[in-house]
Amino acid sequence: MPETTTPPPPPAAVAADDTISSLTEDLLLIILGFLPAATDVVRTSALSTRWRHLWTLAPALRFDVGPRNLRLTDDAEAAADARLVAAVDSVLARRDVAGMPDVKDLVINFVYRSVVGGDEPTTGCSRSRFGTSRRRRLQRHLPLDITPASVAAWLRFAERRVAGAFSLDLPALSRNTRASLPSSEKLHSMRLKLGGATIGVPDAGDAYRSLADVLLSNVCLKDGDDVRLGNLLSSTSCPHLRRLELSAITGLTNLRLDATATLEELRLIGLRDMEQMEVDAPGLRELIVKGISKKHQAGIEDVIKDIPKLPNITDLRITVAMSTGTMDDTHAIGATITKLIAKFSRIEYLSIDIDKKAGDCTIFDCKCEQHKGWNNEMIPLEHLRMVDIRGFLHFNDQIELVCVLIASGPVLEKMIVALHESYEETRGRRNDMEAYLCIPSCGGRWTPCAWNGNKFGSATKYEWKPCKRKR
Repeated sequence: MPETTTPPPPPAAVAADDTISSLTEDLLLIILGFLPAATDVVRTSALSTRWRHLWTLAPALRFDVGPRNLRLTDDAEAAADARLVAAVDSVLARRDVAGMPDVKDLVINFVYRSVVGGDEPTTGCSRSRFGTSRRRRLQRHLPLDITPASVAAWLRFAERRVAGAFSLDLPALSRNTRASLPSSEKLHSMRLKLGGATIGVPDAGDAYRSLADVLLSNVCLKDGDDVRLGNLLSSTSCPHLRRLELSAITGLTNLRLDATATLEELRLIGLRDMEQMEVDAPGLRELIVKGISKKHQAGIEDVIKDIPKLPNITDLRITVAMSTGTMDDTHAIGATITKLIAKFSRIEYLSIDIDKKAGDCTIFDCKCEQHKGWNNEMIPLEHLRMVDIRGFLHFNDQIELVCVLIASGPVLEKMIVALHESYEETRGRRNDMEAYLCIPSCGGRWTPCAWNGNKFGSATKYEWKPCKRKR
């Protein structure tokens, strides 16, 4: 039987199936806004004459170095990075002219987040199989041709032409890099990681009245600018601020933040120079504080005293991290942790991750010295339902901390206690005993719920539940 072929459709039929050409320019711009990178947007100019200049009107521009490709040599990678820097300069210069529409979403990222190429892993490199030279290359950042002039131009463009979200993520820059925060009533989100640049903080005013999301990281402040920064981020200048993160900021010694009830999430991370902090945020629901150390010798108790009551927090996660003078120094944590928890009267979930340096303190007149009777004081935890403790060791203050939490939670449904690895090692040396949990039952029952699988079958995690629901 002879083979038959289907003739191609007539030109009219092909045209009827072309739905893209019939779309309005506004819809095409929305499509361009979903493309992941500005280079993809520019490539659409080759589709047809109609698309040739459409990319210059795209509402979103995203420039990203992407994953690091270890197949490239250092010179090839540096050349690719330099081309991207030039592309950012060129595209933004073309958009920064009269009559052009504002950019609704501008992302500029020059920090690698993963790698590709060969058998290298996409995250981490501590256990990789490839050579030392390639591991070092993965870990370091190649110097990019990012000049202070380019950084200043990008920030000025965001100030004038971005009406929405602006994100700028830079690797370590030269020490003489200076930058000024963009001031614009059109910005709703501003996320800046500026590679250690020294920033100038503008005066508080109406320029940030539309901001709802702010991240400021890897910057240096000049003397006195910490006070200006607090004023800038307070309710008088940022009345609609909902999320704020300040991290790795050198020179931030004094933070006074008077926020409105709209501020719901606050993250303060790696502020090593912090000496004084005062935050008024009545609507706060999430608070993360990490890597902040007091430089004066008043002790952690004074830090807790300065924290206001936060009745809107329902999920509290505490990481206990301590820096001690010697490897053998340990410090008690029970009284301090209970004082901190007492600031949050409406928490429903509590997580405590205990540092290995927590224990019995033998240092005379140490700042962690606890006042007598703290373990008999009740904490207002009427809403607490779940507690998760990790890194537990059988020191008296940690045992008493567990008992205080159980006694203070009338509706507590469950507590999980995961033992520190050294807990099991210590117990295992004593006549090959299992790592039993040395905590009173406190009106409930402790049940092992995880084991290490060795020949002793020792439990590594215990679960507490009340014998009957409290009223």
